Amino acid sequence: MCMSSRIIKSGAVLALLLAISASAHAVTDSYYEDFNNRDPDVTINGQDFWSVTQGGDSNAIVDDTTTPTGTGRSLEIVDTTPTVIVGRPRDYGNVSPTWVSYVVKAASGAKQRSVPSTGIAAVTFDYSGKILASNGTSWVDTGMTYTGDQWYEITLKLDFTTHRYDLYVSNFGVPEVQFVPVKSNLQFIDTSVSKLSKFGFGGPYSAAGIKSSYVDDISITYIYRLEFITTSQTVVQDGISGPMAVQLQDFYAEPQTAIEDYTLDLKSTSSRGKFSLTKEPWVDVTQIILPKSSQQVTFYYKDSATGSPVITVAEYPERGWLDALQQQRIIPKTAYFEVSTTTPQIAGQNFNLSITAKDEDGNIDINYSGAIDLAAVYVSPSTGTKHLSVETASGFSGGKLELNINYPDAGTISISVSDHDDLSKTGSSGSIVFLPVSFSVAAETPQIVSQSFNLEVEAKNLQGQLTPNYKSNVRLLPTFVSPTSADGAAFLPATISGETFSGGKASLSVGYNRWGTIKIKAEDILYPSVSAESSEIQFFPKAVKVSTPAPPSGRDFFYVGEVFPVDISVVDAAESPIPNFTGQVVITASPNLNLPSEYNFDSNDHGKRKFSVFSKATGTFTVKAREPISNLSAESGQFVVKNATIVVIDTTSPVGTTEIVIQLVDDQGRIITTENNLEILVKLIEGLDNVSASSMSTVTPVRFINGQIRITVSDTEAEEVGIIPQTALGLKIKAGKVTFGRVAKSGIGTLMWREIKEKQEKKK
Repeated sequence: MCMSSRIIKSGAVLALLLAISASAHAVTDSYYEDFNNRDPDVTINGQDFWSVTQGGDSNAIVDDTTTPTGTGRSLEIVDTTPTVIVGRPRDYGNVSPTWVSYVVKAASGAKQRSVPSTGIAAVTFDYSGKILASNGTSWVDTGMTYTGDQWYEITLKLDFTTHRYDLYVSNFGVPEVQFVPVKSNLQFIDTSVSKLSKFGFGGPYSAAGIKSSYVDDISITYIYRLEFITTSQTVVQDGISGPMAVQLQDFYAEPQTAIEDYTLDLKSTSSRGKFSLTKEPWVDVTQIILPKSSQQVTFYYKDSATGSPVITVAEYPERGWLDALQQQRIIPKTAYFEVSTTTPQIAGQNFNLSITAKDEDGNIDINYSGAIDLAAVYVSPSTGTKHLSVETASGFSGGKLELNINYPDAGTISISVSDHDDLSKTGSSGSIVFLPVSFSVAAETPQIVSQSFNLEVEAKNLQGQLTPNYKSNVRLLPTFVSPTSADGAAFLPATISGETFSGGKASLSVGYNRWGTIKIKAEDILYPSVSAESSEIQFFPKAVKVSTPAPPSGRDFFYVGEVFPVDISVVDAAESPIPNFTGQVVITASPNLNLPSEYNFDSNDHGKRKFSVFSKATGTFTVKAREPISNLSAESGQFVVKNATIVVIDTTSPVGTTEIVIQLVDDQGRIITTENNLEILVKLIEGLDNVSASSMSTVTPVRFINGQIRITVSDTEAEEVGIIPQTALGLKIKAGKVTFGRVAKSGIGTLMWREIKEKQEKKK
């Protein structure tokens, strides 16, 4: 699979951003650039896939005057507007961990730039003097500061499984005593991307002071561990071992190439153990060099004490790799056979076993021609039932015998060899790890989201037989079928403990927390290439839920036209909405409710959709929802919708201010005394449209108290003023009026506007 991706520069001064997109695992070797083979004073644009995408080609040039060591060359990024952005887009793979490292001397900026909206990570030398790192879409303070005359080494450790990264910052040329990140577990800017496809750098944003930034020694590596690729050995006391080879490997055990000379520390748990880079002449060493451009290094070991010492090979200074560990066996000089092979091996698959006969001085016994017996010595587990395919052999030539044999079980064993006629002549190989060739993974379908179900995993050898001694931890991962992704998808437990396996089988109860169709992938944690997938399994919701709120306090019904929420959710076994549910629900409800007949959930719903509902008519209603694929349905409780009328009580008043009573009554004309929440405005209609009448209730909502509202209306002249309640609900309205005159209600009540009319007629 190949998807497009970008690497973007950002930051106030100088920043590294890595943008990625999803891809299948691919073996990728290291990348290194120190600019020493580039011509000075020449743009980097167009050289070895480098490109300047902003700021002009002449502003990203190879420089031979400013470097971390004072020799060689670096890349100068000159201040300009717009800011220079330069990068190298290539497919760097998605191996975890991926290490990205570079050395930088930063310019001085005057402004801070926002965290990019795409990519993996960003590091910026901020105008404030602090070194900042992206944590998702925001900057975080690393606790480190910088000065413009200092070179700094920046290292990012990317994990494409968790979409997180660790950041290491140090002064160039000053090795850290302990390799500890200044910030760890930082979130990718875009957590959907899973592949490194570009790195980039940018110049200062609104430069101030030092104008140019310099970068050098850029590397992308995938080293996860140091690993012995030769089996542990049985060595005669004071004798010299065979070659011991240690290799650089990524997480998937693929060999990696050194981008520089790496110093390795050699240690033994035996105080009498010694190391040498060569067998002849022997020279005691405690450190060796794994040379640049190589993948492994070989050394030799000898020990004057018998026992089972553990040899450790570790990088110096520390770089965050896993140490290589291997136990050796030191036997008295009377041992007679040297037995060697490689590890790991595949259960049931033939491999080469070398057996060398030795005399009492540890030299090859070229005259040996006897028969030997071979046996599996169980190491982990310490017992077993399977045997080697060859248990007796002969045919030594020049003291050596090569056998092609297999062992049908998993686990760790050593192979013992003894002379058939003289049991005192013995020898043993080192520990050999045997892996199953694959798994079988089975579970019934369909299942319920987040509900436990039985999963069976079987470890098998090359012939398809169970491997009873398999006791390794196995990781469970979803392989998405539909939908093709699901954030937060996980099994609980996510790991099958090796102790769960019995007779090569593991049967356990697991749960999966997302909706859809997947395959369950099982992979050996230490050897991920040993893996298998189940057939397709559907995960259905546990239930559909429909809920409506209780009416406002004081009543057990809603008004016609009153808006209230109806929630439809699709839930898992824990009664929680399923975040990635994107299926359909069929909705059955009265046509008086404004609900669709069906709804397709989208990713923004997170398994729960809120509908705003109101009724156009009175009645008792329910809402039903059904998820057709799993045939799950639910119905809300009944809710009642009633009519009500807002009634304005007519009144008369002298010109001035008066109080108006407004009531809320039911269909029988009774005041709804329980209403204490409904708010309304009023509209005034004047007999003479000259804005002489006014009321605060035209602009400030007033609330019913026990079903009634009292408002004040003022007028400066005699006239009829209509009072019309205003509400967004579909309630009936019975408008009223106030009649303003010259005298009070008990007086004559002659209207001013009528008097004016009579005077006007007399004038005619």
